Amino acid sequence: MMNDKAGRFPLRVNLRRATARQGEVIMNKQHKIKLGIVGCLALGTTLYVLLDFQRTESLFVRSAMIVLLWLIGVASVLLAITSDRVRAKFQSKSAGKNGGPPLRGLVEITNEGIWTVDKELKTSFVNQKLADTLGYGVEEMLGQPIFAFMDDEAKLQVQQYVERHQEGIAEQFEFRLQHKDGSSVWAALSAKPLTDAHGKYLGGMAMLTDITERKTAEEILQECEANHRALLDNARDFIFTLDIEGNFKTVNRAALQLTGYSREEALHMNFAQVVTPESMPLASAIMEVLRDGRSVPVYEVEIATKDRQKVRIEVNSQTIYRKGKPVEIQSIARNITERKRAEAEHQQLQDQLLQAQKMESIGRLASGVAHDFNNLLTVIIGYGQLLFRNLAASDTNRAAAEQIIKAGESAASLTRQLLAFSRRQVLERKVINLNQAIGTLMKMLQRIIGEEVETLFLADDKLPMVFSDYGWIEQVIINLAINARDAMQGGGQLMIKTQAVTLDDAYCKENLWAKPGQYAQISICDDGTGMDAETLQHIFEPFFTTKEEGKGTGLGLAVVFGIIQQHNGLIHVYSEMGIGTTFKVYLPAHQSAFAAPQLQAEEVPLPNGKETILIGEDDETLQRLARSALEGLGYKVLLANNGEEVLRQFTAHRDQIDLLILDMVMPRCGGYEAYQEIQKLNGAMPVIFVTGYSTEMTRHTLVPETNAVVLQKPYGVAELGRKVRALLDAASAKQ
Repeated sequence: MMNDKAGRFPLRVNLRRATARQGEVIMNKQHKIKLGIVGCLALGTTLYVLLDFQRTESLFVRSAMIVLLWLIGVASVLLAITSDRVRAKFQSKSAGKNGGPPLRGLVEITNEGIWTVDKELKTSFVNQKLADTLGYGVEEMLGQPIFAFMDDEAKLQVQQYVERHQEGIAEQFEFRLQHKDGSSVWAALSAKPLTDAHGKYLGGMAMLTDITERKTAEEILQECEANHRALLDNARDFIFTLDIEGNFKTVNRAALQLTGYSREEALHMNFAQVVTPESMPLASAIMEVLRDGRSVPVYEVEIATKDRQKVRIEVNSQTIYRKGKPVEIQSIARNITERKRAEAEHQQLQDQLLQAQKMESIGRLASGVAHDFNNLLTVIIGYGQLLFRNLAASDTNRAAAEQIIKAGESAASLTRQLLAFSRRQVLERKVINLNQAIGTLMKMLQRIIGEEVETLFLADDKLPMVFSDYGWIEQVIINLAINARDAMQGGGQLMIKTQAVTLDDAYCKENLWAKPGQYAQISICDDGTGMDAETLQHIFEPFFTTKEEGKGTGLGLAVVFGIIQQHNGLIHVYSEMGIGTTFKVYLPAHQSAFAAPQLQAEEVPLPNGKETILIGEDDETLQRLARSALEGLGYKVLLANNGEEVLRQFTAHRDQIDLLILDMVMPRCGGYEAYQEIQKLNGAMPVIFVTGYSTEMTRHTLVPETNAVVLQKPYGVAELGRKVRALLDAASAKQ
């Protein structure tokens, strides 16, 4: 191993002198032996291992070559110092031609670049691989400083490395070289400093691997990852991944903005910390399905944000596999809170529409039957009253007649309630004093409610007048009082209170049910069982009742609501379970002078008259009833079966007729249309319009100057007689 057949040591050493010349060490046999001993001690087993692997291109060979080159340099330095018989022969040929065949072959067959520099960082040797990598010839690179092949960024990086390198520190790092054509070449560098026996820095040698393709691929990958991250963060939907245990692995910006968590917080959380308890069973079941590798359809869950706000999201999830095993769950979610709220509002509007349509249908049903039904009730009540008046007090049939009248009035009350909650009844408004009206009503209320309930009435002396239909306001108070009684099983206290109130804008902003204005307030308070929140939401709905089956129609509060709405008023209720309930009714204040309600007793004798009255009515039974009642009071009566006949009769008896009684709905021509034609002939003619409810009635506004009043069917003969007399007297007073 130490000598070859030529008697020369087969190892040649290239030394880079300060003069930048290159030389070949030539020695005699004695010095060869000395150098051989030193070389064997220096190289040791490494040389043998190297020779075994010199034909391979493994990583081991590449690393061993660096060690070999370093040891060669050490051996050369030692030889130069210890031998005074060494003489150098310098040549001007390139370093690549100075090496002996074994080392030369080893350096040139490697797939890595070899680069050595002197202590001034000038190139002393490069192999052909490195020169080809940078696009230069070997001769072009020799003697050039290493910085000539780098851009500014690489120069700064390498300069920092050189400072550590000169301190004897060996390192590996990656940096960018500059190709001859100006392009970049990325290299992975492993370097070792060269020092003499005293540790003085003499230069360095390095092995470089071209990693340009890898770095390009990494840059492309990084760019793709950056684009992917930007795409995720710019997405409006919420994109996140969970590991198989449900822990968050990635979360995009939209999801963070929605939940209020930072990325660091989110990546330390489990999905169970975000999902609300209400949605947790569904979310857990879906996670189990996804862990099993089964697909799930789009699902909805509710999550809680960091500030505990609830958000509804729609999620699409899928399981990701690696090597056939589920490793994570990818999900895309969308905030559907507003959509769900809009759907709920839409559903609420649909329900309200259906409710309105139901009420409208009932109203139409009521109005459809009211005309004929009220005609029958008018006949029943009217003839009952006539019979009752004509019977002596001692007559046993008088009680039967009274029962007929009461039954008819009960049926009429039911019809009025149906019309009331659908807000289709005709109001007869007057300026009334609620204190006086309620005070008159209290005695009757006490009888209706019973002795177990104590009834109190507190009146406000400064209560304003209201322009209302007294009969319907009375109905409101009675209905509310009966409800209060039913809530006080076993007794209690019912208090009715009036008060002048003003609702300003500030109050109305806090109480959306209210409207600004001055009102006369009626409070009906009880200390009964009270109502829960769910019941309060439905109390004004028609047919809704909390009473036992057969003990309530569910129309009471619906009627109250309809009456108050038609009076342009407000109604508000407050209730607590076990404490009681308070209904507050607000009727708009009226500034007119006080006008007490005119309450007539049935027993008061009806006023007589001698005037001529034209009755337009298509129902013959009603014709006979009205004729009998009025002729019994001394009036002369003319009859007409339809509107056209009314016009003919009026034309024929124009100078004799003092009053018109016209049914609103008649064949050929309705009562109002006939009256309009009569007005052209005699604009001052007083008229009573009779209706059991008609859609036509709502289209017409009857002003006092027209001497027109409305008589609601069913009516009694006493009511008919009083209205006739009152209207005739009013017409006479104007003449």
